[in-house]
Amino acid sequence: MSNLIELLAILGTSLPIMGGKVKQLIEGIQKKKFKTREDVIKSLFKNAADSIQSYNKLKLKAEKLLTFHLLTTKLGKTPILETLNECYAGQAKAMILIRQGYKKTGISIARRTFNMACQYELIHIALNMAELLARHYAEVYPQRRLWRRYTKATQKYIQLATDNAKVTQFYTDIFININYKNTYTKGIVKKLNYYTSEIDNISNPTAATKFYGSVLKIIQSYANKDFERAALTATKTLRFLESKPHVFKSHKAALLSYLSIAAIASKQHQLADKSLLKAIDLTGHAPYNWQVLTYYRAINALHARDYRLAFDLHRLAHKRRPSGFIAEQWVLLRAYLFLFSQAGLLHVKYARFGIGKFLNQTHRSAQDKAGSNINIIVAELLVYLYQDRARFIDRIDAVRTYAYRHLKGEDTARARFFLRVLFRLTGCDFQLERVHKATAHHRRLLHERDLNAKHNLEIEIVPFEHLLEVLDASLDKAPERRRASWRS
Repeated sequence: MSNLIELLAILGTSLPIMGGKVKQLIEGIQKKKFKTREDVIKSLFKNAADSIQSYNKLKLKAEKLLTFHLLTTKLGKTPILETLNECYAGQAKAMILIRQGYKKTGISIARRTFNMACQYELIHIALNMAELLARHYAEVYPQRRLWRRYTKATQKYIQLATDNAKVTQFYTDIFININYKNTYTKGIVKKLNYYTSEIDNISNPTAATKFYGSVLKIIQSYANKDFERAALTATKTLRFLESKPHVFKSHKAALLSYLSIAAIASKQHQLADKSLLKAIDLTGHAPYNWQVLTYYRAINALHARDYRLAFDLHRLAHKRRPSGFIAEQWVLLRAYLFLFSQAGLLHVKYARFGIGKFLNQTHRSAQDKAGSNINIIVAELLVYLYQDRARFIDRIDAVRTYAYRHLKGEDTARARFFLRVLFRLTGCDFQLERVHKATAHHRRLLHERDLNAKHNLEIEIVPFEHLLEVLDASLDKAPERRRASWRS
């Protein structure tokens, strides 16, 4: 369903001619009548035996129809997209006409396409056209001056393409390693240092090369916990890209999101929110981008203790029906909003929190043993403190084993200290004064550790210092169910 929603958002009112159930499906999605697969099956299919198979066939047919129509539709709504369309079309027309023998017209189109590609830094198109024109003025219609001009252009764009390919390779290599290992290992940091030194040696970077190189430098600053440098790099690159009218808005939005992460980590919450709002405007409120950027706005609000704003953003995102991994992140954020309401920090009434439903809805994130899973475990234990201390006691031994096995690195040190505070609760019989005395050392260690950058924002969407307040509030008030006796 999400693929169809995205295709309809791209095409807008420019839709192909449709009929039958395909038309009913598309109209139902546009009118927001169909929000889930079950809605479509209930409305369009009567035979329950093969309804899922029929739905899959109908969805595939609709996707093929819209995708084919998309290929024949002009997408140029901005100057850069219109130029991109024209340059690729011009390149194809020039090559076809020259091969068919219409050399004058083909060369005229090739020169026009070359000039447009140079202006908008479309390196590969400019390189192809420069090679074609240099060969033409050397062999077919010899002109030394023009041959020399396009030969130099070919050499220039070969170098630019090489630099761009090198930086792109660096970028993809770092991201595949970070996503696979989910932490900044010594090997990744060593690679970052080497790659950024190579990037500094590029004398004439294009906008794309500058963007990918800057992202790597920002990640290097994250790894070194130098958030001010990360914010400075992002700001300088944004100024550089502002002077390039042909830069994709998505690149600017990505840099703004990196700037916001650095700002959250360095507690510059107004700058973070301002950057994220700009990024949302640049992406044109595309569904997935909007969900991710709004989620980071909610995290920033939690870090700034603006729990009401986080609640409003969660409610707004819920109305837009998030899907996939980001939907799990919103479910997790709702658990923390419930805890803040129970602690009296958010003045919103919640019904009893369904912990079983919560765990079922976050099963993907639970597989990340040293990342998002920490948030799930912390939220689960804190909910048990408010709703069922007997279950808290049953669960705590398994969490202690988990922490011993998986939370050993520097990135998880803060999570380790917070969990050790939770481990002491049963021994202190949930008494606030005894808990404070027994956990004073771990609380001090937690305060002494700085919040890391992007990776720890995934581990710690709410600072553990805030959660200590939630924990203390749970010890002050009686739980909904009678407190279980301590078992030996």
